[in-house]
Parts: sequence; C-alpha cells; structure tokens
Amino acid sequence: MPVPGDLAARDQRDDERGERGDSDEVPAQAIAMAATAPDPVAAAHLLSILLDQMRPFDATRTAALAALSTDGRVRHAVAEALSWDFALVGDDVVLDHLAGDEAAEVRFAVARAAHVRRWIGDGVLRGLLGDPDPRVAATARFALAGRRG
Repeated sequence: MPVPGDLAARDQRDDERGERGDSDEVPAQAIAMAATAPDPVAAAHLLSILLDQMRPFDATRTAALAALSTDGRVRHAVAEALSWDFALVGDDVVLDHLAGDEAAEVRFAVARAAHVRRWIGDGVLRGLLGDPDPRVAATARFALAGRRG
C-alpha cells in the first residue's frame, strides 16, 4: 500500500511534467488507505497529511468521495482528518454532508472539525446543536460559545 508521501510525490511529479496526473488513482488509493488503517486516529492523520499535500482538485475529490463512502470507517477518517488545519476547497460542503451521517462518531468529528475550520461559518455547528448524541450537541455548543465576543 502506498504511503501519503508516495502519493503526494506522484502528484508533484505529474505537476512538474505538466500532466493531468492520477485524478482517479490517487483518491482511490487514499480512500483504500483510510479504510484499511488499523486505527481510526491513524487513518485520519494519514488522510489529513495526504489531503494537505495533494493538488487541490485531487484533495477536494478525495474528501468528497470519502464523505460519500458506504464504509463508515472512511467517513469517520475524513471527518477526523478535517479537524487538522490545512486548506481544502469545499471543506464546508464535505462537513455539511457529514453532519447528517448516521454514525455519532462521524458527527462528533464534524463538530470538532467545524470548530477548527472557523472560516466555514457557523451553519454546520448550528445544525448540530440539536443532535441526538449529547457529545455532538455539547461540542457544537462549546464551539459556538467560543466564537462570541
């Protein structure tokens, strides 16, 4: 299995050669890596490093495909990955989608990620205030309280 640096280096080589690159292969390998990591925290950390190092189009595509995955481990990994501070075009759309996930651990990660990514606004957090999981609702309340004043 490739490691994040290998995939990012492949993207960089393609950029230097002026090639479109691995727009299908890189996201698929990144998602496979998230699905097979032995630990969800490790999967999220690897995915965050990879998303940060990828070309913007591939990073956005990877995050969107991960958010739409039928595998809960992948959705959890991308939600956790977005709690790291790196630029990602469309992060607000990905988090908004994941805020409606069936799994509480995904929504909990979304609340933390939306807190870190203050630039997306308060909409995701406001939507999580009424979450049935008390950890999610409390995290959203805490994040919003920290934005006032």
